[in-house]
Formats: sequence, C-alpha cells, structure tokens
Amino acid sequence: LIGLVGSEMCIETEYGVRILLSSQCLPACTFAEYPTTTTDQMDLADEAASINAALDSLEEALSLYPEGFFPQFRSEFGDGGIRIMLVGGFESNFNMIGYSVQNSLWHNIYVDIFSEGLVGTYCHEIWHATEDHITSINYGEFDVVQWAELNPDGFQYIFDPAESILNEGDYTYFGSTKPKDCYFIDGYAKTNEREDRARIMEYAMTGFFGSELSEYPHLYAKLRYMSDKIRQYFDTTGWNTPRWEDALGEKPKTPNGLCLHKAYVFCKYIPTAFSRNTRSAGVSLSLIHISEPTRPISIS
Repeated sequence: LIGLVGSEMCIETEYGVRILLSSQCLPACTFAEYPTTTTDQMDLADEAASINAALDSLEEALSLYPEGFFPQFRSEFGDGGIRIMLVGGFESNFNMIGYSVQNSLWHNIYVDIFSEGLVGTYCHEIWHATEDHITSINYGEFDVVQWAELNPDGFQYIFDPAESILNEGDYTYFGSTKPKDCYFIDGYAKTNEREDRARIMEYAMTGFFGSELSEYPHLYAKLRYMSDKIRQYFDTTGWNTPRWEDALGEKPKTPNGLCLHKAYVFCKYIPTAFSRNTRSAGVSLSLIHISEPTRPISIS
C-alpha cells in the first residue's frame, strides 16, 4: 500500500481533509456505534486495487466542492476537520454502506469501499458533516418549525429507516407524478429532517437534477434553504458558483454583486446511498449517520 499512501497524501494536501486507509482506520473505528471491518481484516485478492478505486471516487467527490471549503471544518487552532475512513464493511441488521460521527475534533466519515455510488455516498455524508459544523456554531440553526413549513401540511417524519424505504410513493421525486407534489427525493428521505436534507444535497452535488430542479418548487425551496445556511456560516471568499447553487440555477457574482453568465455542465450519477441519524451518548455529543443502498434506478 506504499504507493497508495502517496496518492492519499496528495488528495489530503489538495483538499484539506484527512484520509485513513486499511489498518490506519482501526483507532478511529473506536468511535463507531456499529462494528466496522477494515480492509486489512478481509481476505482480499488485491486490497490496493480496491482502495485505489475508492480513492479515485473520493477525489472526484471532493473536486465538486469549492476551493477552501474543507479546511473550514477545522478548529480555530487548525486542529481536526474532515476525516474519511475507507473501510471494508459494517455489521448491522441492514445493508449499511456508510456513516458519519462527529466528536470533539473530527467529522469522521466511514464508507464501505465495495458499495456502489461512492461519489453520491461521499457527498451525502459530507452534507452531514456540513450540517454538524453549522450546528456546532449555532445548535438551533436548522429550525424544525421552519423546515416543517417546507413539507406537506401535517406531514410527520417516520424515524424508522426500514419503514420509510417502503413509503416511496407519496410526495417523492420517484413516486410523485406531478413536480408540484414532490417534497422528498425518495422514501428514505422521509426518515427525518437530516436525511431529507442529505438526500437533496447528494442529488444536487452529483448533478442528478440537471437544470430541471426549478420545476420542483418544494425541492428547490429546501435546497435554497440549505444553500443560504452554507453562505451564512462559511467564508465564501473566492467561490464562484458552488455545485449546489448550480442546481438552483444560480449565477456567479462579482464582488459588487453583479451576476456573471456561466455555462452549467452536469454529470448524471446514480446516487444509491441512504442515511439515518442516531445520537450516541458519550463524553462529548456525537452525531451518527448510517447509510444503506436503495433499489437500482434507471436514468436515461
């Protein structure tokens, strides 16, 4: 794995994140609520090749974010930040493919490198870290009442991922026949507010919407809400138009506020990650996010 360490360090330097591979992940796995298998514990024919493919997907995902985004997760003293563990799998009673845990210094992201849709999974979990970063500054920033106003009247989140997956039809992008009736990406987004937001950002970052999001007023309003929070709590100096604002059709602005023309290019992935949020008791507050794959979706 010596060659991979060089690639790992190059990505870390370029984007301002920490990446752990193979047995490097073991100490960080002590934060895990679910038993995690590192790739060195598996009987792999070519561990290096598997990790290398996951690193390629990770670099692709990180490149979607504006320059200077990830270093802002560090403390005021330059400690901690985003830490990504490329692991071999998890023990759970459902098919988990990733989760994230926030502790006092690190936003830890664990991803099963053998799962499909890795770019989407990385983006999904990075949103959780983003939301955790914002709430570490202002815990009540994502107001439950305000968010509820973006949902159908009387809607209640299910808080059971297994049940929410089965509840695909009503109000979802893949189940609703009319854009005006679409409030959620899929059934899993109905699990809770955090997963609702993470699914929207996952799809926005992977270019799934293309230029059609404006046709879905409720999804548009939710992504607009999330985008405004990022603008409020991150230093956006030097940013052009972040990819999530591309999905909104936003144009980059000059320092005096004038909009510039930009041609938008979208790639279509098939995001397959689900997540749910669990709180873990400990010395410091931890936020756990667990991901699992959904059914294949055919996109023409």
